Amino acid sequence: FPQFLFGFASLFSGQRIFYDPFYQMYNVAYTSLPIFILGLFDQDVSADTALKTPSLYLDGIKHVHDSTKIFWTWMCEAGAHSLAVAFIPLLAIGKADILHDGQVGGLFDYRAVVFLCVMLAVNARLVFEFKMVTVFVVAAVSIHFLGFWLTYWLYGTPDFTYSFWGPQMLQLVGSYGMLSSSPYLWFSITAVTVVITGMSLTIQGFVSAMRPPSSMVARARSSLTLRRIESAA
Repeated sequence: FPQFLFGFASLFSGQRIFYDPFYQMYNVAYTSLPIFILGLFDQDVSADTALKTPSLYLDGIKHVHDSTKIFWTWMCEAGAHSLAVAFIPLLAIGKADILHDGQVGGLFDYRAVVFLCVMLAVNARLVFEFKMVTVFVVAAVSIHFLGFWLTYWLYGTPDFTYSFWGPQMLQLVGSYGMLSSSPYLWFSITAVTVVITGMSLTIQGFVSAMRPPSSMVARARSSLTLRRIESAA
């Protein structure tokens, strides 16, 4: 969706917003681990609570967690995230002085920042879906970000990029050193993070306060019971 939105700024010229090597590795290298951990280890309630509260299984039958309304809520949220990801860096680069060694950042640097913001948005939104945020979640997100900085640095190295991708992918050579010391990059990351987490917190807070699912209620009761037992002991 950021690619489509960028069309309004580029007069729908067909100019791509993503650097191809980043784009090709997006699913595997930059967003996969939190999804695996969510599917394999996360649980909304403990096994004991699920056995004691069989009514929780009615949520699946009644489609509490999957409906047309929920689908379009996710689509609207994704659209709002895309607006932030596409246009906050675009507005920032027009105001920022990112001169470095006589060079000025341009479209290819903007593309790198947008991709970083996309990765940031996806991983941050995934964290809000976890019911159990453990060290594995923190490690997975950290690995993705470290992986991005490593590959960004490598793609800024002409020898590596030329030998691995060929001469057509040398657009980011020198970009890493310039952007990593530029306030433009850090402002864009901070602003996108504030917008995305603020939006997700607002939505999650509304659901928790106004329409909490049965699993959330059961989890709160289980936690309260556990605290009472610990207090009594």
